[in-house]
Parts: sequence; structure tokens; C-alpha cells
Amino acid sequence: FDVDHVSAVELDLKQNGYDGARGRVFYRKLLDSAAADPDVEAAALAAYNPLGMIDTRAQLISVEAYEPRRGDDMAFMSNTVSAGYFRTLGVPILAGQAFREDDDETAAPVVVVNGTLAQRFWGSPSNAIGKRLRVGEGEWRTVTGVAADLKYSRINEAPRPYFYLPFMQAYRSGMILHTRGPAPVEKLVEQARAQVESLDPDLPVMSARPLAEQIRGAFIFLDLTATMLLIFGSAGMALAALGTYGMVAYTVKQSTHEIGIRLALGASARSVVMGFVLKGMRLGVLGAAIGTVAALAAAGLLRTVLF
Repeated sequence: FDVDHVSAVELDLKQNGYDGARGRVFYRKLLDSAAADPDVEAAALAAYNPLGMIDTRAQLISVEAYEPRRGDDMAFMSNTVSAGYFRTLGVPILAGQAFREDDDETAAPVVVVNGTLAQRFWGSPSNAIGKRLRVGEGEWRTVTGVAADLKYSRINEAPRPYFYLPFMQAYRSGMILHTRGPAPVEKLVEQARAQVESLDPDLPVMSARPLAEQIRGAFIFLDLTATMLLIFGSAGMALAALGTYGMVAYTVKQSTHEIGIRLALGASARSVVMGFVLKGMRLGVLGAAIGTVAALAAAGLLRTVLF
């Protein structure tokens, strides 16, 4: 997914006593207002942000014509999103289509699954289209689309089955408004906040930040480790430079008698200095060549642990 130029404004209508019917009307108006903004290219609602660091509640599902084997884990995480979510976050649709505006409470129940879930139960994304699954004891839902896998909780998690429910068919009072546009993301955040206030001035905004800031916590330990490695590497390089300086200074001191003789025989001070500089440069070039080869070899190993 792509977090550049995406806002994340978190709301919970329960705080102001909205029921399901009023809540749906409010969120429809909010999406219409956001989409009408000339600075906004796409707008959507979601129950959860990607890379939330903590696993959300898993829900038990049943897959039509599939009999679970002993030990099969049939409980998977999910998200409730509105039409336009995948476009707003730049999530590719591998097969079928994303949710539509008319996937509301009056339409047939639908669901979008991710590539891993489609592969597990139907063999491929294209085979999943038109199949049905049920969440808990709810209605059977038809798979209309397969979305690419994301990192749902942590950056180092393995691919996992995941599914999405359309917001208008699975209403939640607490949602996150995402808007994307070419304008500076801080401007998008402020405009989204203003749109909420225009619909209900008394509704508290729980959080209003760029999505990139919201998910920064998922990288905090990696950033800390990288920073510490940078500090240790810089300290090591400084110590190596200090050691090199000490070695050169010691060599010059040991050659004081030789330098005096050369100067007495007519050598210029510049030629004496250049002699030591060239000797040091030869060693430096040799060391840099060996270090570069070693660094390139180490980079190949480091790629296996970088995201």
C-alpha cells in the first residue's frame, strides 16, 4: 500500500449517540463532502489502519463446499472498509473488482479476500471470484474481488489470510477517514477535520494525522536498531581514523633522524611531506579497495534481513 499523501482521521460516532441508521447517513455525507473537495482524488473509510502493530480480533469463517481438516485454523483477521478504499491506499486488485457504492444494506452480501486466502481455499485469485463464505453465523457472502496481501500488523509478518467487509453491510460506529490527493498531506488532514466539524461540530476527532505518521510505530524498533548501528559504525570509523592518524604520527616521529639528514642534504620540506603523504595514500587506496570488496559481499547478506 502507499501512504504518501494519505490522511487518517479517526472518529467514533458512539460518543455522540448515533445509531446505525444515523451513522450510515453521517458517513455517507462525510464521504461525499471529502470526494467533492478539489484537493482530494479519492476518499474512503476503514475500521483499521495497516501496520497497526497489534493483531485485530480474528473471526471464524466457513467456506462453502470446504470441510475443515483437523487442526485447520479458520479464524482470520478482517477489516471493514468503504468503496474506494483500495484505490485510496493504492492496493492492487488481483482479480474481480473492489467494493462498489451500491454494496449497501439492501444489496446481496459480498466480501473481498486477499491473495493468500484465495490461494488457500480456491487455488488462485481468479478461481475465488463467485465463491461464497460466511463470517460466524451470518449470511453467505459472495467473493467479488481479491486484493493483494498487505502487512496488516507488523512489517516482518508472514503472508496470512485476510478478508474485507463492505462498510454499509457491516456498520461500525468507529471508523477512520482516509483521503488522498496531490496537496500537502497536512492540508488534507486539516480539510478532513473541517469536513467532520461541518457535519457535527460537537463530534470529537480522536486522531487526525497523516497515515505515514500513524503507522510509524510499526518501524520504531527497526529505526532504533538502525540508529544504533549508525552510531556504532560512525564511532568505529572515528576510532579507525584516530588509529590511522596515530600510526602515521608514530611513523613520522620514528623517521625524525632520517628527515633531518634529508633536509641537511638539500631536500625541500614539501618533498619530505609528499613522501609521507604518498606512502599513506598507497596504504589508504589498498585498504579502501579491500574494504569495498568486503562491503559489497556483506551487502548481499544484509539484503536478506532488510524490508
